[in-house]
Amino acid sequence: MPQVGGHSLGGRVWRFPVVEGAPARAGAPPGWAAALVAVAEDLRCCCRGGPVRWDGVCWELAIDPDGVRLAWDPAPPGITAPGGDPGGFGEIGSGRFVLGRGLAPRLPAVEATIWVANTVQAALLRQLRVQWPCRDHAAVWVPRIRGGHPCWVDPYGGRTVTTIGSLTAAADTGSH
Repeated sequence: MPQVGGHSLGGRVWRFPVVEGAPARAGAPPGWAAALVAVAEDLRCCCRGGPVRWDGVCWELAIDPDGVRLAWDPAPPGITAPGGDPGGFGEIGSGRFVLGRGLAPRLPAVEATIWVANTVQAALLRQLRVQWPCRDHAAVWVPRIRGGHPCWVDPYGGRTVTTIGSLTAAADTGSH
């Protein structure tokens, strides 16, 4: 049984830093790995409510008999589980924040990206009061599938801002 961060987990586990992108991991479910790379790229910009300290935070992607489990290990500073228990889900380990479990291992990258973006967005808002992604005083953009691609969309006008994973490049060119 693999050991990750001193915790014993059933199944296979992949860990990689959030802010450094996720190079290909042998055996990792490709849809989920692609989703994490895209969302991690966008976490670098366009938030309101204060910076999130990603240094040392890793994605933890695991496959066990119940499906895919996605967590931050350790969680970004300030994130706690409901009820104030740091890391929550005690059977998985202190310091972790589980984003989801029991998810389909073969989920296509487009759908996995929408799920990860939506889940990370909700965790940042609920736990840290950080609105992401957005620009200035605009509404927080929402993840949607447009033309077969995962995109950030302005919820009020329905305008596609950019594809998920391209937010940093769009911010640099001023195209959103």
